[in-house]
Amino acid sequence: MLPDLTKPYILDNVSQEDIFAAYFDVSLADIEYCISTGRLIESAVRSVDERPSMGFTKRADGKVVCRDFGGYFWGDCFDAAAFALNADVKNSREFMLLLVHIAKTFRIHEYTDGHTFKNVIKTTTNYIPQGKISPVFEFKFRDWDVNDGKYWYNKYGITRAILEAHNVYAIQILWVNGKIVYTYRNTDPAYGYYLGQIGDLLIWKIYFPYRKEYRFMTNGSLIQGGKLLKEVEHGIVIKSLKDVMQLAVFADTISLQGIAPASETMILNREQFTYVETYWKKNIYTFSDFDLTGVRFGSEMRRRYKTRPLYLTNGRYNTINFQAKDISDYVSKFGLIQAEKLILQFIEVGENIIDDWDFIVNELKH
Repeated sequence: MLPDLTKPYILDNVSQEDIFAAYFDVSLADIEYCISTGRLIESAVRSVDERPSMGFTKRADGKVVCRDFGGYFWGDCFDAAAFALNADVKNSREFMLLLVHIAKTFRIHEYTDGHTFKNVIKTTTNYIPQGKISPVFEFKFRDWDVNDGKYWYNKYGITRAILEAHNVYAIQILWVNGKIVYTYRNTDPAYGYYLGQIGDLLIWKIYFPYRKEYRFMTNGSLIQGGKLLKEVEHGIVIKSLKDVMQLAVFADTISLQGIAPASETMILNREQFTYVETYWKKNIYTFSDFDLTGVRFGSEMRRRYKTRPLYLTNGRYNTINFQAKDISDYVSKFGLIQAEKLILQFIEVGENIIDDWDFIVNELKH
């Protein structure tokens, strides 16, 4: 006579870490790394994670919990299995089916070889991971208000027309996979960047400008600003959609345009760059942060495609100290007129600002 299939019974035969590993497709080593160090790993529940933002913790009572700091997941190993299987743990029938699935996956209860408990293989699973889950974003948008104007226009000169042209929306409520994860507060606004569609999935990037950490959420990877490409004399592959829109402020006086990859770690592939070249036929630059990631990006793009790397340097290695990390930061500190002069100077100087890029990359590692 087999005992009832319950959570305590499952955990008597399978570790919490094993369940997380199977249903989130993460290694036991990564889970142990998070628990022992308190550090984060790349999220297992999002298709794109621009910085490590998932962690595991073991509580004083022994329960292991996981949190995705992008707001997609928070819970224990049973919640993880339910997330992967799109099951409702509050529904008693679905929860029982969830326990059955776990039992089958780890060959316990009535699903062991010979219907005994001696051959349990805890780290072998018949669960086939489906890859990282691309969350579904749903929204209630709100009207633009004076606080939006203070952020976008007063600081950067980015008009509502530019925002709307780049498919930027002010968010009132955000649902992720049917659950409310954000509601509007004027001290914590959120803006949705609509990037396009992959299959049936609408791709969005969510920007929280006033948060110090985890300022972005996304459910896919597409080039930002790519749908607005036009023929210009100077094309700039820059680091963010905000900077793409910042460049658009100067488009009436300078023949330039920007696009941004999903992150500075994502180099444009040959097909993407060839498409860009059909519009930007003359001068193509990169404009990334002056840190290890940004310099690597600029150097790799130059190596592959002979683009011209630009940086707002900070005085290190005998460089100019521009006192700003990117073009939007420069505008907010020094204004649009000075920023336009800077862009014209950058275009004139081109790739001759710094010559020894390999030296800089090596130095930034330390």
